[in-house]
Amino acid sequence: MRRRLNDKYETYRMAELSCLAQLIRVWEIQRRMQAIKDKRAAKEEKERYEKMAEKMHRKRVERLKRREKRNKLLKS
Repeated sequence: MRRRLNDKYETYRMAELSCLAQLIRVWEIQRRMQAIKDKRAAKEEKERYEKMAEKMHRKRVERLKRREKRNKLLKS
C-alpha cells in the first residue's frame, strides 16, 4: 500500500517536473523573442535619429552657404 502510494507520488512528481521544465522552456523562448524585438526597436530608433541628425546637418550647411554668399555680396 505504502509502496503504491509512493509510486503514485513519484509519477505525479515527475509529471509536475516535466510541466515545469516545459514552462521554463516557453519562458526562455519568450524572453529571447522579446530581447530580439527590443534590439530591433533600438536599432530602428538609432537609425531614425541618425537620419534626422544628417538632415539637420544638411540644412545647417545650406544656411551657412547662403550666409557666406550674402556676406560676400555685401562686401563687394
